[in-house]
Amino acid sequence: MFRGYIETTPQIYKVVCNYTKKKVIIFMPSTNNSVSERFDALVKALGHNISSFARALGYERSDKLYNIQKGKYYPSFEILDDITKNFVSVNADWLITGRGDMFLTSNQNMESGDVEKKSIEEHLLELIKEKDAKIEEQAKQIGRLEAENEILKAENNILKKDARSTDAGDATSVAAVG
Repeated sequence: MFRGYIETTPQIYKVVCNYTKKKVIIFMPSTNNSVSERFDALVKALGHNISSFARALGYERSDKLYNIQKGKYYPSFEILDDITKNFVSVNADWLITGRGDMFLTSNQNMESGDVEKKSIEEHLLELIKEKDAKIEEQAKQIGRLEAENEILKAENNILKKDARSTDAGDATSVAAVG
């Protein structure tokens, strides 16, 4: 995970990576106000105010989020990461650039405010359950194939014995004729 801090000016992110200590400049097509407007719309669409949204993200204080909402700062990578971990359907690209839809999935019921709030852990648990079911199915299939293989081996051994006894009988017949 990329961690760093961000200095902002209108339409520019100056990102400093904690690992490499190098600055990377990212030009933004939108203004700070539009990011803050999208942030505010997202918070409301998720059924929160800034304080409850901060609590949902696990923050003790809401001042960073309040400053983003008011257009003083852009959301940091850490905040974006926390948002997408806690609200997996949120489209971070939309939040930053305005491209695409607010949510990644189309099964959101925005009119009633019933927005999917699965955490990444819940999503991963679902994937693990699906994989476990597939592994169990494959294990059963392997068991059936192993049993079929044993039957085929037994049939092969019987055919070999029959072939040997037929060959031995032919050899005895040839010796008796000769």
